[in-house]
Amino acid sequence: MSTIKPWLPSLGAGVLVLVLAFWGARMGEAGQDTEEHLRPPGSVEIYAYPWARLSIDGVSLGLTPRSEAARLDAGEHLIRAEHPTLGAREMRIIVRPGVSEVLVIDMDPRTADEPARTLSERLERRRRDASPESLLVLALATLERIQNREMRRLATRHAAHALLRLNRSEEARDILQKHLDLDPEFAPDPLRDSPLIVSLWPTRPS
Repeated sequence: MSTIKPWLPSLGAGVLVLVLAFWGARMGEAGQDTEEHLRPPGSVEIYAYPWARLSIDGVSLGLTPRSEAARLDAGEHLIRAEHPTLGAREMRIIVRPGVSEVLVIDMDPRTADEPARTLSERLERRRRDASPESLLVLALATLERIQNREMRRLATRHAAHALLRLNRSEEARDILQKHLDLDPEFAPDPLRDSPLIVSLWPTRPS
């Protein structure tokens, strides 16, 4: 007559715990993968001056200027820009889900030690730390060169902000009106725009 060893039930329970823990971890990973898959991709337009050969995460994108933005999964990506005489620049950017961003790369070796920033970061940094004249220069240059709609909206806001700091409220109103004529869906955002900018916002004809 066989006997059941006293340690066998506890061994079986331990194996069951391990199996359940492994299954739970796999289900958690699958859920995380599904969540990542459902997040909408972002995009980035890349401008390099004077020009460069681009790659993202090791995948070649060819030469700048590019005719369209690169669509990327949300998260961190490695951008590399190479010029035959000016050298190479590498930078990491964070792509946010559903957000269209612009990256401007200066290939001048004298700027090699400066951290790479997206255009929205450059505008915000100048608004926070630099003079209104400096912010206005960057905002107007963005409106002149960049066609990305979100960046043009952001630059318009920053230009109006700079003009108000320079006590040029009529010019601030004019620049808002000019952009509104080109982009009828452009609207004030109380969370991003100062009350004064909101008060200056042109009204659409009824």
